[in-house]
Amino acid sequence: MSRRALRDAGRARVHFGAGAPQSVQTAADVRSLLAAQITQLTANPDLDPLRVAGQLAQLARVALRAIELANLEARVQAVEAALRLRKEDQSDCATISSRLRSAYISSSPPPHAGMLTRSPDSTRAPRG
Repeated sequence: MSRRALRDAGRARVHFGAGAPQSVQTAADVRSLLAAQITQLTANPDLDPLRVAGQLAQLARVALRAIELANLEARVQAVEAALRLRKEDQSDCATISSRLRSAYISSSPPPHAGMLTRSPDSTRAPRG
């Protein structure tokens, strides 16, 4: 037997993720998956403490990054929602403005309309 086989012979083996597969699509999903893995890792007293510490350090590093990304995702979604509302408000304002303009134009002629047309009896000879 090799050294590693002899060393590992006395340790209990734990296979993580043996339960139902989880769908990981967002940073929040990664965060919850890592929390479950950390809980499983710390719950097993038969594992080598040095390996547990190393694995916990790696999982904690990834978990911190996932938390940062989850917060960033939430902030981006909030900004996108605010921009969508602003765009909808602007389109609503433009629609109302165009409706008011068309209603005003159809109901009465503009006040300067009489100045732009000449009556047939007011013909002048060109100066020259």
